Amino acid sequence: MARLTIRPCICFRATLPLALGLLVSCGQESVTTPIPAPNGPGGPAGSVLPPGIRFDWPSGVTLVPDESVQSIRYAVTTDRPLTARVQLDPDTAPGNGNEIELATRSIAAGGGSDEIALTAGWYPYGNYIVRVVLSDGTRTYPYSAFGLVTIAPIGERSADGFAGLRLLATSGQPTPVEVAAQSGDVPISGGGGPTMRRMPFVDTWHVLDPFDNLAPRFIAPLEFAEAVEIHRLQFFVFGRRDVAQKRIEIYGDTTDTSPGTLLHQLDLPSASFVDGGWNSMLIDPPLRLSAGRYGVSFHARFEFTDHWGGNAPQGPGYVWVSAFGGAPFRKLTAEQLGFGANFSLRAIGRVEDRGKAAAAHRIKIPVGKVPVVTGFERPKIVDDKTHFGYEDDDEENPVHVVWRETE
Repeated sequence: MARLTIRPCICFRATLPLALGLLVSCGQESVTTPIPAPNGPGGPAGSVLPPGIRFDWPSGVTLVPDESVQSIRYAVTTDRPLTARVQLDPDTAPGNGNEIELATRSIAAGGGSDEIALTAGWYPYGNYIVRVVLSDGTRTYPYSAFGLVTIAPIGERSADGFAGLRLLATSGQPTPVEVAAQSGDVPISGGGGPTMRRMPFVDTWHVLDPFDNLAPRFIAPLEFAEAVEIHRLQFFVFGRRDVAQKRIEIYGDTTDTSPGTLLHQLDLPSASFVDGGWNSMLIDPPLRLSAGRYGVSFHARFEFTDHWGGNAPQGPGYVWVSAFGGAPFRKLTAEQLGFGANFSLRAIGRVEDRGKAAAAHRIKIPVGKVPVVTGFERPKIVDDKTHFGYEDDDEENPVHVVWRETE
């Protein structure tokens, strides 16, 4: 007689909100139950017992940043073929219609293991139960993993304040560049001599320097395939910790041949990070943009107070730059910058088509660039700046780059 391992059910206290993640298990130990064979020993003819399931991930309360990919892993034991529907459920009531369908799988008699990729940034922020609903065509068996999965913006420790929102676009977190080591650096091995891994940040502000009219501004391209409502913009920056005015400019029709036309200018208070991190700029009221190409500029009010991270892992590979007040923008690529010309930029909000509220919004996410943890490592300070010109003429068009040492 075959035997089936069944994981005990998971119960929920109906009086407690799901957001608190207070789950109560009916039991911690697995039990082994015989599978009756039709017309054989172990049970009456034609009797049927539920299939068994074991969840390997998630196995507890788990925070999943929106730029990460996890694998939902489970194993099923069954004496008959089944269909498995893998879901994210925002509440404790299975089958009430608000589940997000991740995948449908066929399971052969005898069962086996399965793995489903969870690309967190495709789904709204919030707390979810992972469910696997098994069906033999006649009976349905909903199973729930123990604990909650919380999808939250990178750098956040919960989804509080982001209900109903989702990641709309990202260039990814900046990555370090190998540069020549200087005096006092601890070098790593590298071809051509000692090198250091450093992350590039550009100086950017909008109040003109009274001596040389210097006010460097950068416009990073951003494209939306659908109409969106932006609630927050994020930039990977370092600068002063105290709250100070920052300026965000939104340009329309930004392409590789034009910086575009200024559409919106927002002056917003925000703190920065003395050692680098993602800020979060609240857009209130939310900004509605139709599908199309745009450009986004971030800068502080005064010079050398905020620095914007470059060398992000994805984007079109160019940025528009104006070094002086009133100077025309010019397109720069990695060849002129010395590092990748994609700047760190994230947009959070809603897709305007309300019918897609729970559907996967399959934006491109740089897989593997950000670990699944409750925070992220911040770079160490290195007091080291470089500057360059558009045409190798630093005096004419200076742009300053600050390099931060990383582990």
